Amino acid sequence: MLSLIYVDSLGVMKPIYTARVRPSERLALALDTVFGTDQSLFPTLQKDRRSTQLTAVSAACGLDGFDTQFATQGFGLFDPTRKVEASDWIYAEFERIDLAAQVMTALQKAADTLNPVEVDLPIEVYIIPLNGAYQAGMLRAFGLSTMGGGGRLMMTLWPSAGNLARLPHRLAWELARAARFTLHPEGETLRDWLVTVGLASHGVAATYPDLSAPWIAPFVMPADWTQALQHAAQLHGAPDYAALVGNVYGHKIKGINLAPQPAPLDDDEREYSLEVIRSALDETIPQRIAGYLYGDVFITEQGHPGVGMSPYAGLEVAHVLMGEALSRLGLTLGQALLLPSNALI
Repeated sequence: MLSLIYVDSLGVMKPIYTARVRPSERLALALDTVFGTDQSLFPTLQKDRRSTQLTAVSAACGLDGFDTQFATQGFGLFDPTRKVEASDWIYAEFERIDLAAQVMTALQKAADTLNPVEVDLPIEVYIIPLNGAYQAGMLRAFGLSTMGGGGRLMMTLWPSAGNLARLPHRLAWELARAARFTLHPEGETLRDWLVTVGLASHGVAATYPDLSAPWIAPFVMPADWTQALQHAAQLHGAPDYAALVGNVYGHKIKGINLAPQPAPLDDDEREYSLEVIRSALDETIPQRIAGYLYGDVFITEQGHPGVGMSPYAGLEVAHVLMGEALSRLGLTLGQALLLPSNALI
């Protein structure tokens, strides 16, 4: 049975995000509760993460993952570009909409759909405010990023209305990934990743059956994102987001492109993508796995050679392949979560 445990990371971190103090004083506050001991928030999250494929694939495409979204400059706490006023606004919004309740309600709906009844599977849930000055999070992930594994699900959010509308889809996606990565932490191949993201997209489809393309629904740019970026820029003292200069460990960051809008493949592109991926199922190089799943545009921006894939094409292929497996074997999603990858693809 899949059970959800809410961890009040928002409450733990609020005094640190919103304190009007010098950097040295903020660090002292963080060492007490977030970074300082094995029992504090950050080491607890860090020590159980999959340190190989999960983080390496995510880092290769610059999308989700612990290192690319969450750990950068201490969850954004020590980013000199971040303004406390922006964190004040985020926390006020989270409290106004009761974000924690929304998240847990959406996750429970998804958990009821997955329902791996043959195992006891507790998942801890952590919510972290998104640093609006962090350009990768705002321009690649459109202000909503998640990761899961090791019995945990983490999410970071910039709470625009559009992001709140797509949040349930993203949570359904990530809960399936968190469950699969927790049950099968040994996965190293493209085949393993296809099973995981295919189960994730079918989890979205089963939870929200009216979605026409559930494999890309978690990645669609919200309709209000241009306005959200403008608001974030103003909170950080910039006239627009293009003028905002990020600071990642002393490196000035400017000019990251918006991620491409995902769209379903046409028939020819789908057949081509299926052929390419079927020939690479045993691939283990993280950068190539990222390319096969998310497309060349993401990995070439990180300095890696392309593999010949369109944006998000591998996610649609994974959905197709897992749909075939579920139908062929007569499995529920909960049953498929438990099986090894080579029994499914």
